Amino acid sequence: MHDFSVKRFLFPIALLFLSIYFLFSAWVADDAYITFRTVENFYQGYGLRWNIIERVQSYTHPLWMINLLIGKLFIDDIYYLSLLLSFIYSILTLYILYILTDKKPLYFSLYFLLFISSKPVLDFMSSGLENSLSYFLIALFFYSLLRLRNYKYFYLITSIILSCMFLTRMDLIIAFLPIAMYLYFYQPIKINTLKSSIWQGFLGFLPVVFWSLFAIYYYGSFFANSVIAKTNTGLPLVILQGQGIQFLYANLIYEPYTIIFITITALCFIFSKNIYSKLLAIGIVLYILYVVNVGGDYMYGRFLTTPFIISLLLLTIYIKQASQNFIRLLFFISIFLAIFNLYQYTTKHISSFEINSTGFADERAFYYRTTGLLPNLLNQNISIADHFSETVTMFDSELADNDPVLLYNMGFNGYIASQVFPEKYIVDSLGLTNAYLAAHPINYGYWRIGHFRREPSLGYINSIKLNRNVLSSTHDHYVYEQVKLLSQAPLNEKHRFKAIINWHNGTTFAAAEKAFAEYPHDLLINHSQADFKNYWYPKYK
Repeated sequence: MHDFSVKRFLFPIALLFLSIYFLFSAWVADDAYITFRTVENFYQGYGLRWNIIERVQSYTHPLWMINLLIGKLFIDDIYYLSLLLSFIYSILTLYILYILTDKKPLYFSLYFLLFISSKPVLDFMSSGLENSLSYFLIALFFYSLLRLRNYKYFYLITSIILSCMFLTRMDLIIAFLPIAMYLYFYQPIKINTLKSSIWQGFLGFLPVVFWSLFAIYYYGSFFANSVIAKTNTGLPLVILQGQGIQFLYANLIYEPYTIIFITITALCFIFSKNIYSKLLAIGIVLYILYVVNVGGDYMYGRFLTTPFIISLLLLTIYIKQASQNFIRLLFFISIFLAIFNLYQYTTKHISSFEINSTGFADERAFYYRTTGLLPNLLNQNISIADHFSETVTMFDSELADNDPVLLYNMGFNGYIASQVFPEKYIVDSLGLTNAYLAAHPINYGYWRIGHFRREPSLGYINSIKLNRNVLSSTHDHYVYEQVKLLSQAPLNEKHRFKAIINWHNGTTFAAAEKAFAEYPHDLLINHSQADFKNYWYPKYK
């Protein structure tokens, strides 16, 4: 009877504590407002666009964007909508964890404490980004794997979940590639279900096929433009790998628990006799290698939330065989860290979290005074219009109506512009929302991971202003024409299909690189990011 009473109130109590942590930790990142602008433009009748005159996919999370798009039908304020969706997906994640522990108080309490012990997991449980949706899909995958294996539509359900992961964030699927190959090919061959696995797997993956066809047709690109801007930098792989290792080290110093938990879990399960555990642990290693190869991220912890949630759910396979001493140790560590996190969110002064000279930042701390949930509820926040000093440049009275505005911070500024003068063309110096700049390598000089600066030429600015190609460089002239066909020409324009092929076979990027080789690099050295120690200036050939 006592056990029944504990089970009855266990999840509501956990939900209460989750609500407290969410209330004090919730915020929205500047990056989220890039997607917000696209959603607002859609509802204004401009389509899924950032600058309204061109089709550029500035967001990397189509499924999250669709969530916002649908949610805005019911809740107009996209700030609160994003936080509500994050909270709902966090609750759903927690509930799946509750089911996977068979609703046993000891195990569920432990997993809940481990969940709230990770500051990165709590930080990005909100943020306006797709992380909470990722948490939910990872948990759903484990539920399917552990509870639906003998169901006749197991392959279909699991494939749909994997499709949703891909559409939530393309690189999320990396961690699940080893087990997906095993589930859909190796194991079916052994048990003679290959035909069923391939057929159901194909049906489940159709959302990815449909979205990819839409993206290529509508945007002219399979990859989101922001992905291209962050990967088409011209930086050698070895430099990015060095930055990726620095990212892991910086996270180890800043918040050691998360990365230590991931490392120990992966090392333990990679030698497991359970094939699922082994393959998921290999997936974690693959994901970490991917993070290193792309140079990590500028946000502390964001890229570690995926392997952490996988590691946490991996424990559900093992925990019943764990010793009582091991469980007590986990309880002790998680209780201490959970209390410490609550202290950080409620008492510790926010300035001690902010950006440092390594280029890595606690993004939540940097934006909390502006977009924190509690400051907004108490009307103690500062306006997003007052967060960046460059915001005032959009309102420069000397700018003509057709003059484009050159900006570095796209989130808040872009969103403000969409509300005040959506027709104003904004040139994104990072290339996240600009296909022409994203096609070019970054400027030589100082750089920061995730903030790869390109300096637009006067010819490019004038081409936008005059609405005709006045670029003097033959190669840049070609790139501009190709990008304009992709993003501004009628969807069924016959030359546009050739431009789409050129974009995907590398012809357009090769032309951009040739143009870049002719730039006066000594005059274009990027000193604007000299606060960060990364510097790149090769002998260009």
